[in-house]
Amino acid sequence: MKIALHQNDGLATLTPEGGIDERAAEALRLRFEELDAASIKELTFDFRHVDFIGSAGISKMILIYKLLTGYGRRKIRVVNVSPIVFELLSVVKLDTLFDVSAAR
Repeated sequence: MKIALHQNDGLATLTPEGGIDERAAEALRLRFEELDAASIKELTFDFRHVDFIGSAGISKMILIYKLLTGYGRRKIRVVNVSPIVFELLSVVKLDTLFDVSAAR
């Protein structure tokens, strides 16, 4: 899975492409570990190219949330979310941990 990564001035963005199954979820975690987590004030998951997320992907997002909040209060956003992924994130209540916004 291709996952673009950008970090600048406390802002970081992870942009995965494709469905986030077990293998892709582990790739997402590994890509996150390339970041300087202590300096991140806001993390954005850009899901513009994500059409599926499984339980492993949800677990890794929660793990990343726990890692970041270990450094203090951090903002995490999930943007450009497809309708089906948006519904899933809402059903499992991830919209209570993350600021989730649908694709336009």
